[in-house]
Amino acid sequence: MNTDLPNRRSGTENAIFVIKWLNDRGFTVKPGCRLMQMHDLLQNGHHDYHTPDFWIALESLRDLVELGFIFAQLGGHAASPKFSAVIKRLLRKDKPLPQDDRRNSFGRDAHWELYLAAICQRGTMTRVGFEGNDVTCMVDGTQLGIEAKRIKSENNAKERIRKAIEQIIKAKRPGVVAVDMSLAWNEHNCPIIEPIHNALLDMKLEAQGRQFFHRHKAWIEERCIGKGILALLVFNFVMRLREGKWRPHRHAVWFDLPQTQKESRLYESFKRKFCSVTPNRNDTIEGK
Repeated sequence: MNTDLPNRRSGTENAIFVIKWLNDRGFTVKPGCRLMQMHDLLQNGHHDYHTPDFWIALESLRDLVELGFIFAQLGGHAASPKFSAVIKRLLRKDKPLPQDDRRNSFGRDAHWELYLAAICQRGTMTRVGFEGNDVTCMVDGTQLGIEAKRIKSENNAKERIRKAIEQIIKAKRPGVVAVDMSLAWNEHNCPIIEPIHNALLDMKLEAQGRQFFHRHKAWIEERCIGKGILALLVFNFVMRLREGKWRPHRHAVWFDLPQTQKESRLYESFKRKFCSVTPNRNDTIEGK
């Protein structure tokens, strides 16, 4: 396992690492794509608050940190055609700020899949793959699928989760639905500036996740009973200013679904391995 984690690099160093990693493996990073825009802004130094460049540079502290983690973990997959196909989607021309892509966002959708795959790889749930489901991994000798959805509005949540459930059932393997609700709950992608203790922030995000699940619990459980769907995993990411430094704050809530005894053992093993290696709020970079 590659332990070259992104929190050991400055913001500028991490931007260079990400672009070099892609170029060294033959992927074309076009000048106008979001990753190159972020790279160039970080190379240019300080950007004043409230300027357009500041917000893109701030977003880079989430995107490029995560990609640094992703490429450090998944470097061994570079020759895989399936992995290459996901990287090519990653490089689609999304806008630099996620709130500006309210409909299609192929690059960030691929980014979300790769992030989950990197966690599985770091948790030694190998072999990690990208066929049949967005991500597959091996847990105690059983192949498990993950369907990854970025949900930009709660109005679309039911349809997106329903589709993820159907994709796991179609693949005929046990699986987990992992949704990123960040943009649905923070439409304008506003950072947290006011002082707030980590525990209080986590309590707020936990309550938000649980309220969401309870609104959808009945129909989700009805669709999942006996179908091998082990859990719904709800992620929320937000940038925050803490102790004078910008940091990505990551929060996840796990919602168990009806399981057999065998599925329960598989799920508990997956959850334990996944949680033990998920990047936390301390896995960040201190920009120069």
